[in-house]
Amino acid sequence: MKYKETKPISKKGKKFFGFLTIFIFAFLVVMFSFLFSPLLSVNYFDFLSTTKSNEKTFHFVLSMAGTSEADAQSFAQDIYIRGGAGVVIKEDEIFYVIMSAYKTDKDAEKVISSLDQNEYRLSIKEVTANLNISKSLTKEEQSLANKSFNFLLETIDNLYNLSTTLDSGKILKSDANLKAKSLFLELSYLENEFQSLQSTKIKPMHLVVISALSLVEYLASEDAMNTTLLPYSAIVRRTFTRMIMLCEDIKI
Repeated sequence: MKYKETKPISKKGKKFFGFLTIFIFAFLVVMFSFLFSPLLSVNYFDFLSTTKSNEKTFHFVLSMAGTSEADAQSFAQDIYIRGGAGVVIKEDEIFYVIMSAYKTDKDAEKVISSLDQNEYRLSIKEVTANLNISKSLTKEEQSLANKSFNFLLETIDNLYNLSTTLDSGKILKSDANLKAKSLFLELSYLENEFQSLQSTKIKPMHLVVISALSLVEYLASEDAMNTTLLPYSAIVRRTFTRMIMLCEDIKI
């Protein structure tokens, strides 16, 4: 019988076909990601596209103020007059008043142990100031964002120390006010850098800087220094407490 000799398909050919199929599939996945991610408002490969900048943890000493916002605001004003931060926050339908912020849990615990728990119903809330930066930003944008965040952390630290020295009587109110004026000028220069760069990508960081600038502007004002209604240390304390809240989980 006559027959034609045939050759089996080699395994190498099968392997090549398999690799080609995987490559085409991966290419299509990437293409669909790029095409449809903007429509879904999703950043491409978001889990790989951000990097964390410096971060710092603070500890708020809270006093429970109940379910009435009006009562909480009244209580906060009383705390403010006594020298505390007096900032109201709400969690799970309950209002709390921030007495102050501390660098360590140990310092916060010391304050709690020195106060009447029955009067204030105290607790500690841990807050982390952090900045998440998209890798898609230019070097200039990343540099300004990092510079701003680190400066805000330094400002919080400076104001924290300033409130402590004011409470201990180691610095005059007028000298503390001069330090606040210096911080205001530095923040103003920083805000001008955002104006010059005019980048919409780092707008969230710009807005934080503007808010911080507003807080320090009041602290540096003559009205704040000359008021007889409040201890100047209380205004300092409220300022850095609110700045910590501004710096919590910034994403750009």
